[in-house]
Amino acid sequence: MLFEINGYDKWRHIFGTTKADARLRDIELITRFFALNEMKYSKPMKEFLNTFMGKHQWDSKIEGYKTLFTGTVDSVYKALGTKPFNVKRGINAAVFDSVMVAFAKNTKIPRDVGQRYKKLLANKSYDDAIKAHTTDVDTVKQRLELAEEVLFH
Repeated sequence: MLFEINGYDKWRHIFGTTKADARLRDIELITRFFALNEMKYSKPMKEFLNTFMGKHQWDSKIEGYKTLFTGTVDSVYKALGTKPFNVKRGINAAVFDSVMVAFAKNTKIPRDVGQRYKKLLANKSYDDAIKAHTTDVDTVKQRLELAEEVLFH
């Protein structure tokens, strides 16, 4: 299923290339999205993702996951454009996971979400949470909370 949704056209635009990443960074981002959306994060990230994948390896909710991912990508793409997670150069995983999870948890998108997104990126605490110690438990929690608060409340 991960490989199937990795080919979703709007996701490929957001990720920045039509070809799947040989090092599976695109698949890792999708997995991070699902895991952070569903589970409370614990360090280290690799183990957290492996635990999530182990729990859902034979999951019967595949269609729900596909719908969640493509629907969230559609919302982000429409609201923030084709390269919303390219903060400096290339896609920033910390921005990706926090914003995607915020969009997944909030189906009513404010009209000014583009301006709110700029405000989020300018927020000093958020900036710190996407640049340093990005897999620390407190940092992950902080950026998830900030993204949801600034974008949707």
